[in-house]
Amino acid sequence: MGITAYAKKFGGRGVGFVLNVVTLPKNDKRYINWRKSLKARKNLGWSRGLTKATSKSIDKISQTFKKRHIDNFLSWRQSEEFRDRYKPPVPLVRNGDMAFLIGLILGDGHVNKFDRTEGLRITWGTDKPELWRYAAKIMEGVFNKKATVAKVKNANCMIVSLYQKDIYMKRKVPIASICQHQPINYSSAIGING
Repeated sequence: MGITAYAKKFGGRGVGFVLNVVTLPKNDKRYINWRKSLKARKNLGWSRGLTKATSKSIDKISQTFKKRHIDNFLSWRQSEEFRDRYKPPVPLVRNGDMAFLIGLILGDGHVNKFDRTEGLRITWGTDKPELWRYAAKIMEGVFNKKATVAKVKNANCMIVSLYQKDIYMKRKVPIASICQHQPINYSSAIGING
């Protein structure tokens, strides 16, 4: 007996098509269970966790996009700029604020290098509120990004921190703790001749 004959004899309901969850009403138990199962699933995309450095396939995709001048993050960047979350990097300005910031980093600061970003942290005692407030303002001006100010629990200490890609390359700030600095000509980083 074919589908047409079956439909004539018993009716056409549920014959000849596969049930699609999307067409179910939103209050149907099968639809609700399907939505819950989606949240429990993991992202099983083939490129999950891979980078240009770890995968030849991702590197090839990146090189092809670069060759063809395709900017696959353009729409994301424009939407984030619209929402004021993404700010394009500001060109390096060599002025007194930059010199002041480098001095603070050398005295009380630390620059950490992570896989995809760098972190700048400067610590002070809570007895100098004007200093850490002023430093946070200077950091925002130099890096075009708001610095995070936090008090350390059970200590009279304030931490001003900022995370940004290529802090060292853009601002000539050394990557090291205050006791491990390499000798660098800071006058050239700031723009002082001599």
